[in-house]
This record gives sequence, structure tokens and C-alpha cells, in this order.
Amino acid sequence: MNIAELSANLRAHLSLAQKLLDLVQRENQALNSSGNGSRIEFDAGRKALLPELEHSLVNLRANRQEWHRLDPVQRQNFPEVNALIRASQEISNKILLLDRENEQLLLRRGLLPPQMLPSTQQQRPHFVADLYRRNIGK
Repeated sequence: MNIAELSANLRAHLSLAQKLLDLVQRENQALNSSGNGSRIEFDAGRKALLPELEHSLVNLRANRQEWHRLDPVQRQNFPEVNALIRASQEISNKILLLDRENEQLLLRRGLLPPQMLPSTQQQRPHFVADLYRRNIGK
């Protein structure tokens, strides 16, 4: 396995994820300020980063399989790779959480088109418990 290639791919992915996090943070700041921000700007930014992200994920999937084939003892010899993997996971979680918050802000302001609204089932947190309760008596 080429550890240098894996490290380079992880660094490139981390850089790309940082760009995406910056975009999502700018969108969040725009939504939290008095103005609504330019939805076109943020959507165009996402669309511009999408091909790069897809390419990066393909590379990481291939490297991931090779990485997991290595013996765990061998993997411990490359702490930089483990640190890069952890950093990528952390930044991905930040992006997902902030994007979810942005989605909620857009919903509250009525800025999402109707086809993008979440289903009513998603907004019913006790749906499964209620369903279970109804069918227990039968």
C-alpha cells in the first residue's frame, strides 16, 4: 500500500471539506443575520464543489479498502494517517450539523420550495411508539 498516496488523498479531502465547511458557515451567518443571504450563491458554491467531492470520495473508498487490509499493528506505525482520518470525520460531522441547522432556518423562514419540505412522518418523533401502542391491543 502506498501510504504517501493515502496521506495525499486524505489531505486533499480535508482541504475540500474545509472549503465546504466555510461555505456552510457563511450560509449560516447569512441566515442568522437580518438578511436572508443569497441562496443562489450558496447553491452555486455547493454545485461547484460537488464534482471534486465525488472524485475525492472515490479515491478515499479505494484507499480505505487497502488501509483496512493492513494489519492493525502496521496501521499504528502511521499516526499521521489516523490523525487525518479523525480530522476528516470531525469536519464532516461539523458540516452535517451546521447544514441541518441551516435547513431548519430555511424552513422557519419559508425559503425552501415545497418539494424540499420534510415529510410529516419525519416531524413526528413518537410515531413508532404510538404505532406500537396501537397495535399492542390487537
